[in-house]
Amino acid sequence: MSVIQPDRWCATCKGPLVRYVGPAMELEESPDVTVLPPLHCATGMTDDQIRQYLLRDEWVCRWCRLRRYRVDRRDQCPYCRRCWASEGQGWFGSGEIYLTLQCECSCEARWYPERGWGETTDSWVSPERWQSLIGDGADPGKCGWCGAESFDFVRRPDGFFRRCTACKAIHRW
Repeated sequence: MSVIQPDRWCATCKGPLVRYVGPAMELEESPDVTVLPPLHCATGMTDDQIRQYLLRDEWVCRWCRLRRYRVDRRDQCPYCRRCWASEGQGWFGSGEIYLTLQCECSCEARWYPERGWGETTDSWVSPERWQSLIGDGADPGKCGWCGAESFDFVRRPDGFFRRCTACKAIHRW
């Protein structure tokens, strides 16, 4: 089963679409293809949900649906404007090179040299994770990752966030 890409651009934000597939589709990851991670046992999913996950094949917006942020400059973090703290290198199955960039503000990104742009892969606490922490009686004044109780405040292109001073994790309000 293959989904035909109706248009190369998102109708909402005009950003580029990416093919979003399950691991059973046997496509290689690239800037144009996002492959879901393999399922582990004891997921609690029904057989039908597992089948849908494994055989997923759809075109989605990397900005609206996958909640990535476009990186137009390789020399600095798009959020705090500092130089990247570390840089690594990897290759897709096609041989295309990508760089993994990490900043002190907890921003992580991939840079695609052949394309001249990149995208973030932020590690902030999602609204679902935050709700689960509150539901478990966790103190909202504590970091959901390390438990620290002190935060900095960071203004980024996608909003205003708290950043844990201990582990540097980004927290949405």
